[in-house]
Amino acid sequence: MAESQTHPAPVLDGETLACRAQVYRYLADALRYPGPDSEELAKWPPTVEEVEAHAGLEPARRAELSDALRQAQEAAQALEPGGLDRDYLAVFGHTIPKEYPPYETEFTADEVFRQTQELGDISGFYSAFGVKVSSAAADRVDAVHLELEFLYFLCVKEAMARGEGLAEQAETCRAAQARFLSDHLGRWGPSFGTRMAERSASPFYAALGRLLAAWLHADFALLGIPEPLPAGAPVAAPCPPPGEQACGADAEFGDLSEL
Repeated sequence: MAESQTHPAPVLDGETLACRAQVYRYLADALRYPGPDSEELAKWPPTVEEVEAHAGLEPARRAELSDALRQAQEAAQALEPGGLDRDYLAVFGHTIPKEYPPYETEFTADEVFRQTQELGDISGFYSAFGVKVSSAAADRVDAVHLELEFLYFLCVKEAMARGEGLAEQAETCRAAQARFLSDHLGRWGPSFGTRMAERSASPFYAALGRLLAAWLHADFALLGIPEPLPAGAPVAAPCPPPGEQACGADAEFGDLSEL
């Protein structure tokens, strides 16, 4: 896990917080296994205008993100009926793809002990905020769509706290976002997205990979926190045994489920 650092967090207005939540929610929905409403959701990524209006980014990051958003919109609108299911199976198959596995520890842990440790830390973040992975999800806690959904949840919690004038609770939510990005999704998400964009046969998922990488780079800049050392290619590690994971994040944040 990356060493945590403290950085002054810029106060973002409610519209920017809502925009961040919208992008994270869209990416989470688009990258999960397709359900009955997934195809309709996939067709409506956030617009360039929505994001540009509420993300105070430097020109280079703004241009990269704008291009990725436009490509995602075009690819989403070009999806044919039933195309999302077909593309998902073509991109991810029935086993974990080796070139762009959608799981954090496939990139960051090359041994069972390290994998167990990192899964435990992710579980710790979730439990600190009263979040549990539904049994219906049938997925690991380090799945990309679950990490994205957790950041969506934290963005919403922060927006609610700021709207109610609860500055301390809002800062706690922001600190958790910074830590989770620095220690987890921000370390491997850009590499996963870039590799999927380069190797995927699906125009939609290729565009989604570019958007994921561009958005994570942009969000680090937006939050004013340094990007962590990126993970490179996936590493090989056997899955840890099932069971309760040790966790560290909840010990630091405490029980925040009532925020």
